[in-house]
Amino acid sequence: MVTPSASSRPPSLKGSPDVDWVKIGGIGSLLGGIAAVVTLIVATTIDPEDPPDNPTVTTGQPATQPEASSVLTEATNPADVCLDEGGNTVHCAAPTAQLLVDVAPCSTTAALNQLGVDTGLRQFDIEAAEVDAGCLLSPGARASRAGATAADILGLVAGETVSVLSLCLATDEGPEVSCAEPHSIEFVGPWQPYDGRSSVNELCDAPARRYTNRTFDSPAEPLKLVRLVGDGQYRCAIKSNQVLSESVWRLGGGQPR
Repeated sequence: MVTPSASSRPPSLKGSPDVDWVKIGGIGSLLGGIAAVVTLIVATTIDPEDPPDNPTVTTGQPATQPEASSVLTEATNPADVCLDEGGNTVHCAAPTAQLLVDVAPCSTTAALNQLGVDTGLRQFDIEAAEVDAGCLLSPGARASRAGATAADILGLVAGETVSVLSLCLATDEGPEVSCAEPHSIEFVGPWQPYDGRSSVNELCDAPARRYTNRTFDSPAEPLKLVRLVGDGQYRCAIKSNQVLSESVWRLGGGQPR
């Protein structure tokens, strides 16, 4: 074995004994051999079908986005998936968001009923559009003008009043507006066939009580029952003696706002 010459040896630290480079070289070779054996053992004991947690993706390929239908199926709550106009998932409060629901036929009434919203009493400005992935619900023109988003539809599902989606009349002569805008009349239920004889109390008192959770017997009551009539049909409504900017749904006792 060749011993390094004095000129090739690094200078010793002051006060340190001479270094035996022959022994150190042998130790280094031994450590290198041990490291190779350890590497071989690790490589042969890791099961390729049992990868470590949170493996790093090294393919360089972008992750594929799930189809809208699979997003709806895998959602924790099927009524919390919203899509934009391009079919991409977005936050439901986004201006162009549409709530995706799995319902057939695709109509506003069918979808809201499936989601547990009472369309027999409440009237909303909500539109429905059928797509391959299901049925898309979005605020109508009046509700959108008042600032409604798909997140407000989720509010309805949660049992909230959500005035911005409810339909009202600005005055006795119209037009129809969101109940979040100034109005004096709020619809209670849809148009129904009218027999031409029944009084407003017979037709509208019971549904109006359920709608507001209050009675209409007192002369001082600021809310009055009204019946809209046209083309052999009638529609119940509640009229206020003052301009309102919120729905009277489940208003209860006290003055309307």
